[in-house]
Amino acid sequence: MRAGRDSAWFGVGIRRQILSQETADDFIEMVRELESHRTCDASNKRHDLYRAAPEAWLESILRRNIKLLDSNLILSPIYNQFRSANDKIDLLALRRDGRLVVIELKTQPNREAVFQAADYWRKIELLRRRGTLAAANLFEGREIKDESVLVYLVAPAWSFHRDFEFFAASLAPEIELWRWELHEKWREKIEVLARINYSAR
Repeated sequence: MRAGRDSAWFGVGIRRQILSQETADDFIEMVRELESHRTCDASNKRHDLYRAAPEAWLESILRRNIKLLDSNLILSPIYNQFRSANDKIDLLALRRDGRLVVIELKTQPNREAVFQAADYWRKIELLRRRGTLAAANLFEGREIKDESVLVYLVAPAWSFHRDFEFFAASLAPEIELWRWELHEKWREKIEVLARINYSAR
């Protein structure tokens, strides 16, 4: 919002600017650059637009078709109401059996990933128990099962932090954590190489 008017921004980093008649040509050029560089078969894999925000890129692929990850999932079309402070859950889905699934995406090793996922589990589980999620009708009339929320931590196989196993083992038994390993070339094709249920170990 600027001077009582809505404003649309575009660009990356310091190149961000407000969309207007004066910047329309810059916007069109940015779209052309995205078409050229923000694609799995980009000629320059070191270009800023190819390398920028990889987790957002992975999220956008799975938002379009969550069944690429797990054919048993139904994706919620609503995410913003699950913001808490500066946190935002990547994806919220429902399995065909009615179990809610919090999906956290990573593309680089992250030592805090397990604890971040556990915190999201706590927030969504609280909303589930209160009936807030059922009342919101996120899944077009499909019933949310009265069972604890599942957590899927999804990343390329080599992008799980070396301490992942140790931290996963420290979670409370009621948190059912699944590790989903993707092929490194996920931009080209989502391929699940392995899935591990840590609550079953």
